[in-house]
Amino acid sequence: DLGEKLLKVIGRLRKQHRDYEGCYNAWTASREIRARRGTLHSLSSVRLLVGLVEVCGNLGLFQEAEEAYCEGFKILQQLNETTSAEHASLLHSIGEARYLQGQQHWEAALEAIAESLSISKSCADHDPDIVEQLARLGTLQCEMGALDEAESTLIRAQEYLSKATKTSSRSKTQPEALAIIVKTAFGRLQAMRGDFERAVSSYSEALELCRLHDSSEATVEAAAVYRQLGEVYKAQEDWHAAQENYLQAVQQYRQLGLRNSTEMARLLVDLGVAQLLSQQPDAHRTFAAASDVFQQDSNSRRYEEAASLATELAALAKRLRSAARTGDALTAWSGVAILLETSPHQKQTQTQKQKKQQQPSLLLAARASQQVGDLLLVLSSSAKLRASQHKNQEQTQHQHQSESQQQQDQHIHHRREAEKAYEKCLSILQSLEEEEEESAAAAAAAERGA
Repeated sequence: DLGEKLLKVIGRLRKQHRDYEGCYNAWTASREIRARRGTLHSLSSVRLLVGLVEVCGNLGLFQEAEEAYCEGFKILQQLNETTSAEHASLLHSIGEARYLQGQQHWEAALEAIAESLSISKSCADHDPDIVEQLARLGTLQCEMGALDEAESTLIRAQEYLSKATKTSSRSKTQPEALAIIVKTAFGRLQAMRGDFERAVSSYSEALELCRLHDSSEATVEAAAVYRQLGEVYKAQEDWHAAQENYLQAVQQYRQLGLRNSTEMARLLVDLGVAQLLSQQPDAHRTFAAASDVFQQDSNSRRYEEAASLATELAALAKRLRSAARTGDALTAWSGVAILLETSPHQKQTQTQKQKKQQQPSLLLAARASQQVGDLLLVLSSSAKLRASQHKNQEQTQHQHQSESQQQQDQHIHHRREAEKAYEKCLSILQSLEEEEEESAAAAAAAERGA
């Protein structure tokens, strides 16, 4: 019993620090102990499964999240507790997981969270839980574009919040934390309406509450708020302010020990874009850091996320090149190539279907390498021209000689790097060609066998 209880505590501590993989391992081990002992059919086991559903969602293990939800619901049916607070929490967690699964699952997420809210209202003394569920429901309605419905939902959340202090001891979330959640949700609504001034005000109030609350949960919320502030300034193309807030979010996550997660990787890409567009020199290094995080992350969707971000960055790179911002376009295309290095292209372990799914990413990686090579040659030619201009000037000053040599060195360096980029592009294209031949051969063999 002690070992199983310790696993639950360890899992809870890891979850607070966003170590979802460690939390998953601890809680899965706890569930297995309960199953062996025949003690799985209890409300405490359902609460454990609620946590597992949430963690599986954050790890991208959506099938496992659904299985844990079904297991928990079956236990509740056997215990005749389908109108309990535990069922509300279970529904809320599966709603969150479905939301994370992508836009095509948002309707199912909305239904689960709405049902969770309905059950919570039927339970006595759960005002704090209702506040959190309403805030989440309002945020989801925002994402789905139902802004008027979201406003009504969040106003109700605010009304319930005023009652929350009376029942806070019965809730897992304290009123101060609930106030942060509601303020953040209002900020999101205002930002989506384009009311950026009010959004900044709401987010600033949320940050002040985070400072007063001073806990790991508040630090998590602060990181999310800083990121949302970055999005507000991004929408206004205030890249310096966006960069400052993204950087604050990164520092908050690192303070929590959250270094290797898809969430951190996405944030680093946003930071890199803001640095690039605000003419900061650190963008390339930030994109490389994002790629490193993706490669170390345990989320099953990390490759899909990396490819999606690379595609968005490629679109920006094209716009920058069209605007004749050669250096910035080079940084962006380099970022695309770096992010796509995350892709697991291993012939020995991948099925034909998996390889086919990887082809668009590989073609984009090849294009990125080609663009890097082309842009490096443009910069090489510019450096050569500048070197020639310095050389043709009067050589009485040592400075001209030095500048000429620097430009000549830069010209040679760019050409060598361009050659490497083209070789990388060629390697990817050759790999794709080999796969096409293998696929054709496999299809022909299957046809002969038939």
